[in-house]
Amino acid sequence: MGLLSEGNPLSWTEIKLALQHIRSYALDELIRTFNKSKDRQKDAFTWGDEVELTLVRFDHDNKYVQLLLKGHQLLPIVCELNDKINDEACRIAWHPEACDFVVEGVPSQPYGFLPSHFNTVEANMKLRREQIQQILCQQSDCEYILNIAAFPR
Repeated sequence: MGLLSEGNPLSWTEIKLALQHIRSYALDELIRTFNKSKDRQKDAFTWGDEVELTLVRFDHDNKYVQLLLKGHQLLPIVCELNDKINDEACRIAWHPEACDFVVEGVPSQPYGFLPSHFNTVEANMKLRREQIQQILCQQSDCEYILNIAAFPR
């Protein structure tokens, strides 16, 4: 679906008013996509993953953790770092998320269908965490990246 880059999200009331149009459009899009792709054969099976990483700041003295609103500052730095990597298999595509304390990283190339490709997933996920953490460590020793679905209150 992607990040909303223009305008404002619709409220539930506005969505309900447009629901029939949205359903009709979605069905038309599904049929168009099916008709365009139905005769394809022997395509290679590819797949990928996405990891959303939460940025946090630890206040060790007060035993307190806060969300770190720095995603917009980190993304240009980590994207520039990835542009310098020559091996396409090691490159990562970074994306902003709807909130500034989360960044999303995906492999720049999809994984293939061979069993050996399954072995590269964990290393790629580790690389994503290391790239962001390396930048955070240069800026502060109290800022970290975590893989958590929701930040506890």
